[in-house]
Amino acid sequence: MNIILKAFDGPYCKIMMERAFRDKDIGTCISTMWPGSEAERPNIGAEEHIFLDAEQLKLCIFPDADWDNMLPVDEELVEQMRECEAVFMTMITRMEEVVGQEITYVERKQQYLKQLRYWNHVLETKKIDLFLSNHVPHQIYDLVIYDLCKLKGIPTFFVDRCFCIDAFYLVKDWEKPGEEMIPILEELQKEYADENKEIPLQPKFEVFYKANAMTLEKPWYAETRSKHLLKKSFISRWSASALGMVRKKPAQFLSRIISPTFWQRKLHEHQTIRFYDKHISPVNLEESFIYVPLHMQPEATTCPLAGAFVEQELMVQLLAAYLPPNMKIYIKEHPSQGETMRSKEFYQSLLDIPAVRFVPRNTDTLELTEKSVAVATGTGTAAFEGLFRETPSLMFGHRFFQYADGIYMVHTAEDVQSALKKILEENEKPTLRKTRLFLKAMEQCTRPYAGGVRLPDEKETKEQKAERMGEWIAQAL
Repeated sequence: MNIILKAFDGPYCKIMMERAFRDKDIGTCISTMWPGSEAERPNIGAEEHIFLDAEQLKLCIFPDADWDNMLPVDEELVEQMRECEAVFMTMITRMEEVVGQEITYVERKQQYLKQLRYWNHVLETKKIDLFLSNHVPHQIYDLVIYDLCKLKGIPTFFVDRCFCIDAFYLVKDWEKPGEEMIPILEELQKEYADENKEIPLQPKFEVFYKANAMTLEKPWYAETRSKHLLKKSFISRWSASALGMVRKKPAQFLSRIISPTFWQRKLHEHQTIRFYDKHISPVNLEESFIYVPLHMQPEATTCPLAGAFVEQELMVQLLAAYLPPNMKIYIKEHPSQGETMRSKEFYQSLLDIPAVRFVPRNTDTLELTEKSVAVATGTGTAAFEGLFRETPSLMFGHRFFQYADGIYMVHTAEDVQSALKKILEENEKPTLRKTRLFLKAMEQCTRPYAGGVRLPDEKETKEQKAERMGEWIAQAL
């Protein structure tokens, strides 16, 4: 077996990978790992183990590449990978903050073709049989690997986590996360058809259920707004980060402060943040509204997981087109969203929709979820939280809770109309019993996650969990 391991460079990954491949015969293993993670390098007995610098790969740097002897790319491959190219061109935007400047279309195209050629050559010449990643493809180069593997019929798996419950599961296709829950849910619905039959849950799932269904307290995983974003003046907002760069990367700091383009961009970003705050409206929880919590970007939650709705204004426009005249859309910016991936034009395109109202960033998201007619999101946690408040959700992306009762998958105008009819006219809502049943299905499809939060009375160590994660991965492979 010849494999590519991606991003297994964090705590407990060495234990996990060594257990996962303990009984496998590995010929070539290519591991992409972050600099400084040498201690986590697994010893899996591979005949050839190649370690690549993940930071360089993200920057499209290939020190080992012999371009003169590399397989060329033909028209057929380029055409077959068009969808990957389109996503790549958006995804690479996340690197602009790293390089400190905008990445032009020409540069994006060049990097894509370079990544395509490099990884196609690797897959073909190293005869790769498996691609295993520690997360959904979202760091540019891993998207190319993933889509090439799909095209060539090479098995792909990635570890996905539900951090708030301390659970993980393996995914083969990011558009079908946790699909094994579908038949299990169907069986559980038959088993617990009697409304009087109690649905027992494992302790950690029971704790999670009670914490979410019986309280409005902010969950431990909820994010608060970064302190520097609370500051209103341009100088006070960025002085701390500037001082940090002086200490850590003085050469980079110097090159940026003498660049007029850099200051132009920073001022524009500052004005963008202020633009949202200047256009907030009072919250009226008594009126009918759809709650739209914006995603933090750039992140995997929208690219690739939200598909075309990585452009979040498309989601709001599609929703608004089919709402009744008296229905509002309350939009709340993500508390951790900084200046990147936003613009005054983006916010204005939302404000141009008559139903849209911006609400203050510090508005309680749980209260908005509970008081709303429905939540609309790409893949946001608010939709999952809504299940425990019997609030339905329109979901425009792909996440494990897309199979839960009360979640309406949306990709087309017809999907929106159908979902709104069920919610507004037929008054369909998720129930706590059905949500509890969904947690029961999750129990059967997930395993403990080594990096999660430990319960006070939990006896298993994180090292033991990592061993069990590796064992489960081995069985799945």
